[in-house]
Amino acid sequence: MGDNIFENMNRVVTVALRRLVARRNTKAFQRAMAEMASDGAIQAENATIAEEFAASESDGLSDDQTRPDLGRRDKPATTFMPPAGLDG
Repeated sequence: MGDNIFENMNRVVTVALRRLVARRNTKAFQRAMAEMASDGAIQAENATIAEEFAASESDGLSDDQTRPDLGRRDKPATTFMPPAGLDG
């Protein structure tokens, strides 16, 4: 019975530490995202990217729609072919 108590305590400590690490990682990620959101250089790059992809906004799909032909299992997967001279 004594071993079971220690195993349970180990489990409690392990779970608590994992949750603590996850919370800290989440907070660190949120801080990094907030810093990037207020960075003028990143905002300028995002504006450039948005401008470059603006033409694709007229694809006729709403933002939450996907193309039905993508992800179909009856079509063979496209095989990646590296450019000539880069294949090894």
